[in-house]
Amino acid sequence: MAKKIIIGSVIVIVVVFMIFFNVMKKDTSDTTSGFGSKKGIEVEVESIYKGSIAATVLATGKVEEISKKEIMTDLPIKIMEIFVEEGDVVKKGTKLFSVDLESLEDDLLRLQVNKETGLLQLKKMQDMPATTSTASAKIAVELADLSVTSATKTKERQASHLEVQQSLFDEGIIATSELDIAKNMLEDAERQLQIAVLNSERSNADLGSLYKNNKLGESNLSLDIEIQLKNIESIDLSINKIEKQLADMKSLMLSPIDGVVTALNIQAFTMAPTVQPVMIVTDIVDLKVKLNIKEYDIPKIKEGQKVIITGDAIDEETNVMGTLSYVAPIAKVVVSGNRQVTAVEVDVTITDGSDFLKPGYTADCEIVTEVNDSALIANFNMLVEDKKGNTTIYVVNDLGQVEERNITIGITSDFDVEIIDGVKEGELIVINPSLALKDGTKVQIINKEESKEETK
Repeated sequence: MAKKIIIGSVIVIVVVFMIFFNVMKKDTSDTTSGFGSKKGIEVEVESIYKGSIAATVLATGKVEEISKKEIMTDLPIKIMEIFVEEGDVVKKGTKLFSVDLESLEDDLLRLQVNKETGLLQLKKMQDMPATTSTASAKIAVELADLSVTSATKTKERQASHLEVQQSLFDEGIIATSELDIAKNMLEDAERQLQIAVLNSERSNADLGSLYKNNKLGESNLSLDIEIQLKNIESIDLSINKIEKQLADMKSLMLSPIDGVVTALNIQAFTMAPTVQPVMIVTDIVDLKVKLNIKEYDIPKIKEGQKVIITGDAIDEETNVMGTLSYVAPIAKVVVSGNRQVTAVEVDVTITDGSDFLKPGYTADCEIVTEVNDSALIANFNMLVEDKKGNTTIYVVNDLGQVEERNITIGITSDFDVEIIDGVKEGELIVINPSLALKDGTKVQIINKEESKEETK
């Protein structure tokens, strides 16, 4: 038992001595400068190079058509012929089908005839005299007034004559018979005056009645003309309505866009549906991808950014590109995976490679938010963080020592990072640096450095 204890103690002493020797050797290597006999810590390096780097946001969405036209009608129209089938490629203006327009055209012709008839009746009313001439009645009034004036003067003369005859009779110059004659003449003049006054009153009454009748006639004729104008206006409205319906029907029969017939819901010699599209024409060339961007990434997103599009249905060698064309003004809650997230809807318009896409495809989109084609590029495995939170790298200098440098980071991608300042192009950087490194530590490069430009 004592022998085993002695042997164990010897082994422990030997192990401790070897550990102490290796530590001392390492410390000596770390503190030796230059390329002396001490090799230093073994490291692998890569050089800083200039190249292109981009920051991206990834999202998956669905390919949709930008333009899809549903041909609808709310009129009861009969389909006569169908000139296309589902899947046919059509150009804008291509006649897709024909409809029965005979009843509408007959209604239009009837209304046009009614309008012409109404216009003729209106002209007849407008040419019709509304009043009777008052010239003769005015002359009759003037003649009656002259008769009254004449009869009045005759009466006055006969009254004067009677006064003279009365004086002569009183003086015994004339006989009673002559006085009676003078009295009779005065009475006759008075009767003639009364007749003249009555004739004058009747003539004035006739003229007044004529004026009144003329005024009433003018009012009635004016009312008749206004009614006829309203009738013509109503006919015009009906004509315009039917003309618009005919124009709509003729337009309905033509393809509104270039595209493909993706739905056909009519048959010849049947009535067109009014609750679903007659046809659907879809533009399968002008496409977009609809995405939901999480609110964390949305500050990086803006219209006009370049988008790289891939997917299961897109060959790896196929280049499909797009442009971010729309960012929704509001966010919404969507389901992502098995949880709800807040996201903003965006649209990506396909600019290249739309021939390789179809509406309904799933598309993986890489939105390029930042890009620099002449950036100093480092790999993430070169970076460490010091106690103060600064991003640091270890540069191997010409003396075989490392220099610890703080750097400023710019654009970051999946594996690389842009360095704004702190290093120069071509400098060697330690990759996966160990905790044993510090400023001035001697190192030995164990990998053969190849230029990034050569390996690209």
